Amino acid sequence: MTILEPLLVITFAYMAYLSAEMFHMSGILSIIFFGISAQSYVEKNISCNSEITLKYSLKMLSTCSETIIFVFLGLETIHDKVNLFPAREASGV
Repeated sequence: MTILEPLLVITFAYMAYLSAEMFHMSGILSIIFFGISAQSYVEKNISCNSEITLKYSLKMLSTCSETIIFVFLGLETIHDKVNLFPAREASGV
């Protein structure tokens, strides 16, 4: 049950995102509203081990996403000064 409960929470959040995108609405806002509405349910009905698993897995996911964003931001900042992909410009792609 320790794996199933966090997986269900993440799946339902992703389903909220997909349904918002399907109707051309904001996916980020749908995840925020899902989190607000599901918080009281999840706090009362999820086991302690599942809560710890969910907390640390979401923290790891957010840290990895933040790192990737800042790497791309840093690469874009120096892109004009340094040619990172010389083969693309030579082939015209």
